Amino acid sequence: SEPGIAYRAALECTNDDICKLRDAFPYSIDYIEHNKVPMHNDDFDFHITIANITRNTILIDFLTSIIERLRSSKYANFNSHVDNMVKISTYKDHVALMEAIGEHQADAARDIMYNHLKRRLDIIKSYYLPVDDVYEIPITDDTTFLQQE
Repeated sequence: SEPGIAYRAALECTNDDICKLRDAFPYSIDYIEHNKVPMHNDDFDFHITIANITRNTILIDFLTSIIERLRSSKYANFNSHVDNMVKISTYKDHVALMEAIGEHQADAARDIMYNHLKRRLDIIKSYYLPVDDVYEIPITDDTTFLQQE
């Protein structure tokens, strides 16, 4: 699981790894708060970088395959449809993850990643309305990219 990947990354992390992790999510909080982050920005590279820190090819390949699937799906545009509070929350999660990983706090890294993913899933679920075992998105929201095919 990705929380386990974060745990392992905290155990294996070097100073060079932290630099790579920062480079994978280059936007400052100022850019996010003033809505200057490009609409297409996602955190996929950040998550892959965490996996790379483990130096475990099985974990890296596993997460990369999931992320490549997300990149080629409608989810790839999800961040362009969320408000700034979600982007700020994601940014803060990433900062906390970088700190925990950089300080080799494996338990904290695992817990932060778990909570980060749970919040993302809760946000995604909030866009769906169940209708006869099929999930549809409210017509009033500009989130048609989330409709299941």
